Amino acid sequence: MNTTKPMRVQSVFYNNPDYYPPMINAAFVLAQHGIRQQLLCREYQPAVMPQGDIDYPAATQVLRLPQAGGGTLAAYLNFIWNVLRQSDPAAEIIIGYDMHGFLPARLLAWLRRRPLVYHCHDYLNNASAATLSQRIIKTFERRFARTADLVIAPDEYLASYMAQELRLSRFPLVAANAPLTTVERSGSKLTAALDALGKHFTRILFRQGRVGPNHGIEVTLRSLPLWARQDWGFVVMGPGSADFVDTLWSLAEQLGVADRFAILPPVDYPAVASFTIAADLGHALYEPAIFEHQFSTTGSNKIMEYMAAGLPLLLSDTPGNRKLLDECRNGLIADVAAPESIAEAVNTILGDDQLARQMGANSRNAFETTYNYAQQYAPVIAQLRQLTTARHQRRPAKSSGE
Repeated sequence: MNTTKPMRVQSVFYNNPDYYPPMINAAFVLAQHGIRQQLLCREYQPAVMPQGDIDYPAATQVLRLPQAGGGTLAAYLNFIWNVLRQSDPAAEIIIGYDMHGFLPARLLAWLRRRPLVYHCHDYLNNASAATLSQRIIKTFERRFARTADLVIAPDEYLASYMAQELRLSRFPLVAANAPLTTVERSGSKLTAALDALGKHFTRILFRQGRVGPNHGIEVTLRSLPLWARQDWGFVVMGPGSADFVDTLWSLAEQLGVADRFAILPPVDYPAVASFTIAADLGHALYEPAIFEHQFSTTGSNKIMEYMAAGLPLLLSDTPGNRKLLDECRNGLIADVAAPESIAEAVNTILGDDQLARQMGANSRNAFETTYNYAQQYAPVIAQLRQLTTARHQRRPAKSSGE
C-alpha cells in the first residue's frame, strides 16, 4: 500500500490573493499535482473593483490573518508575527510572494530549516522604493533574495533585471501570469453592456484593467479620428478615478469621438473573460514612464487573457513584446506616443478580416500549447519536487537501535 504523504507547501502573501489571478491559478495547479497548500495572507485590498468569493480547491487552505492599520509598518510587523505563529509546521517548502511576502517567508524557512522559494509577481526596483517601510523591506530583499533555493518571475526581461539588481546566483525561472484555460465563445456580456449604453460597433478595440494614466488610453482616443471606419469602437473596462474618467470623456468630446468610445464599470475577475471574448482586438499599450510597464509582456494578465480569448494583440514597443509577436505572429506593435502609429496598427488588423482571424488563431494556439498556466507552472512543480527530494536525502537516517 502506498503510504506516501502529499507534499505540503506554505505560501505567504501580504495582500488578498482573490485579486491576483496567478495566485488562484497556482492553487489549482498545485492541487492537480496532489500538493497541499496553506496560504497565509491578509484580507486588505483597496475597494477599487468588485470580487466575488473565489472557490479555491480543497487542497488549498486560505488563512486570512487579522490585521489593522492598513499599510503601516506596524501592520506589516503584526503580519510577520502572525505568519510565524500560525504557519503549517508540516510544510516542506516555504514560498514567499513579492518582497513583502518574501521577508516573513525567509524568516520562516530559516527557523524551520526548509527550502525557500521567492515568487515575484510585482517587482519594486531600487529606485521605486519610496516609503521608509518599502526601503527597509527592499534592503532585506537585496540582501537575502540570493539565498532562495528558487526565484520565479513572470517575464523573461524582468527576470534578467531582477538577476542583476538582486545579484542572484541563478537566473529566475519564468512562469507567465496566464489563465488556466482558453475562453469559449458561448455568449458575451460585452455586446449586452454596450447595447444598454445605446452603442453598437462592428469592430471593437478592447482594453480591460485599470482605467488610468500611462496606459495609452488618451493617445488611443487621439487616434480614433484616423481609424478607417466610423463604426469601429474603443471600449475600456475597469476601475478608475472619477476625475480621470471625466478627463477621458472631455477629451473624447473635444475630438468628436465620444460616440465611438465607451467606459464600462469593473466586474469581478471570473466575469472578465465573458466580456473579452466578444472583442476583435486586445489593447495592451503601456507608457514606459512606469518601471513595470517595461516588463509587462508575459507578466501582464491582460495580454495572456487576450491570447486565451483568441484575440490579436496591440502592444507597445518593448523588447519583450517584440519577441512575443515575432514568436506567435499574433499582433502588431504601435508607438504609444504617436496616434498615427496606433491608427495604422488598428486599421491594418481590423481592416483585414483574414489577417485578424489568422492572428487570433495564432494567439489561441500559442496559449493552448505554451502560455496557459498549467504549462507555465509545470517547471515550478518539478522544481518543488526536486527541492523536497533533496531535503529528504540530506536528512540523517534514524537509528533503528539494537
